[in-house]
Amino acid sequence: MSEQQTTEQTPDEIEQAAEQAVTDADTALADLERRVIDGETVDPAEIERARTNRHVAELQRDGARKRAEQLRTEQATARRQAAIAKVREQLDAHPLDGIAAKYAAADAAVRDLIAACVDRNQAIRRAHGQLRPYGECEQVQVSDSSHQRAPYVVIDGHVHRTAESLAGPLVRYLVQRMVADHGKGTLDIPGGESLGSALGTTGMVHPPRAASGR
Repeated sequence: MSEQQTTEQTPDEIEQAAEQAVTDADTALADLERRVIDGETVDPAEIERARTNRHVAELQRDGARKRAEQLRTEQATARRQAAIAKVREQLDAHPLDGIAAKYAAADAAVRDLIAACVDRNQAIRRAHGQLRPYGECEQVQVSDSSHQRAPYVVIDGHVHRTAESLAGPLVRYLVQRMVADHGKGTLDIPGGESLGSALGTTGMVHPPRAASGR
């Protein structure tokens, strides 16, 4: 069997061919021995050659089994290396560095959101303090500061409210929308709860009302 033939065959085919060669050698030797038993004249050298051929076929079968096992190992290694290369390509296409950069951007955006809410609160409180001494009229209404509620002012029918406790609900709402867009299980933390549950988005279906106010 040539090297080229071996490399083109599968491990099973290599073993099957060797087994068939042993079977053929057994058959040839058994046929000669039967002829002798039946009284035919057979050259002893021919019988010896048949026995030698059988022994060689058995040795070749042992070698074929070894080559087949080696080929299986090489093929398994090649498949594993191909899988590793494919996975490495997939991971390289989605590097952790990119996530870190987006996290930094998200962190900055949340900080901007909180700063905007704080600025809004301060502006409403200043407006409340500036308008409160003048009392109410048809154009302006000011909340009663004696109530334990966030102050607000109404100018020309438009209610201007503070952003008290608004940043947290806004962030949770944004995360809820993201989870809805990508599927509930997509952002689950392995071994832990879902991101949506961790941030308390359960049941939120609308943005906080104050987010759309004046």
